[in-house]
Amino acid sequence: MESFPVVRDPGSIELLLKHIRNSIVPGKADEAYMREQGFRREGDNALNDLLVFLGFVSDDCIPSDLWHTYRDDPAVGSRILASAIRSSYDRLFQACPLALDLGVADVVPHLRQLTGAPDTELTLMYYTFRVLCDLAEPAIRDRNLPKLSVKQAAPGPKPAAGPVPAKSCDQGARTESAGPAPAPHRAEARPSTVQEAAARAEVKTVGVSKDSSGGLRITITLELDASSDPALADLAKRLAARAMAAELQRGNSI
Repeated sequence: MESFPVVRDPGSIELLLKHIRNSIVPGKADEAYMREQGFRREGDNALNDLLVFLGFVSDDCIPSDLWHTYRDDPAVGSRILASAIRSSYDRLFQACPLALDLGVADVVPHLRQLTGAPDTELTLMYYTFRVLCDLAEPAIRDRNLPKLSVKQAAPGPKPAAGPVPAKSCDQGARTESAGPAPAPHRAEARPSTVQEAAARAEVKTVGVSKDSSGGLRITITLELDASSDPALADLAKRLAARAMAAELQRGNSI
């Protein structure tokens, strides 16, 4: 039985690859390192499993030659990633040669037959694969990419799954996505520490009112933990001090 990675926020994959490209190679890319680099949301530990699956790190989280080559040579980086995907997902490509051009409804039956994973994970498993392939375009379409040595998943009980419909991989066009999870969006850039902290702050209230000049005044109340989000807490203090100074100056001018 195969085992493919499931990243619950597939959009974070692009952030991870950008981090690899733009950062010094660590001695060990374990969970503690990932948290230090900002990948500390619930489910981000799946990114460690993804790196192992692709061969970017060893089982003990030591960056491999693939990590170094992907980082050091942007000219061949996409081909390195494409080769890693083609090799790691080899069984899927064997079962469904047109997986690159098919949608979730056609690829999920193959994933179900190969992995026996529950339906709640199969759609995310597909989107993890989909985002990786999109990031490796156009190199991923080269069938002559060198095969990399990847560790095969340990054999397990054969999943009880029905036959895959024959039409799935006979269709050349990607079908419309249909499933419980929406297609992931691409992140434009690695968020800063403040942006990461802001994303975790809970919005309690939002108020909109008109000021004396007829303009709109928007008031947002955030609930944050200063101990766990020091960057956002510091930003909030600086903004509050600036607003207070502006109010005092306005009062003195009246």
